[in-house]
Amino acid sequence: MIELVAVVSMIIDHVGFVFFPEMIIFQIIGRLSFPLYAYLIALGYSRTKNSIIYFFRVLVLAIVSQWFFNYLISPIKLNVCFTLSFSIISLIVFESNRINKVLKLFLYILILFLALLLGCEYGSYGILLVLLFHLYIRNQHDKTYKIYAITSIILLIIVSMFVFSFSIIHLYSILSLPIILLTPKNIQKIKVNSIKHINYLVYPLHLLIMFLIRFAIVN
Repeated sequence: MIELVAVVSMIIDHVGFVFFPEMIIFQIIGRLSFPLYAYLIALGYSRTKNSIIYFFRVLVLAIVSQWFFNYLISPIKLNVCFTLSFSIISLIVFESNRINKVLKLFLYILILFLALLLGCEYGSYGILLVLLFHLYIRNQHDKTYKIYAITSIILLIIVSMFVFSFSIIHLYSILSLPIILLTPKNIQKIKVNSIKHINYLVYPLHLLIMFLIRFAIVN
């Protein structure tokens, strides 16, 4: 359910950006996608047996997709998969027992800074959002903590609009939260194979298809 909504809303967002930029409804629907992917990355991290391999899978996806992203979406930014790969590294640092708290804080801030410096899509906001979803998942049996986590996510979405100069449409991202909260837990407990076998292919493939369509139209 969550994976399907994430994929569909992402494709709608990109199709609207490339082919129908004047139609705001595409952007509104598209705001659902990133929080859902942030949640799925945090969920995948909680279930993976090897977080380093998990990181490299997403990183390879980012590298493969970058040229098409530059051509279609932004010539200067790194695509969202770089942000998600940085997010996985940040979770590895956050959960490490081999690093003292001071060094851990320094490394985490460094990752946030690099995401901004390198021009990753959603940047530091994206990495922080993944962390909050990670804390939500890790403490999901504590109802009070879950309320704090969801409240923090809503505040982050609102504050990031001003800090990172996102448009007012960014607030529609909050609508992704009911999808996460209302999806039955027995469904969420299913092994997230779709992230490996489907979502890993959907991102570069939908960009490739849009590139071919755009190329055909231009020529």
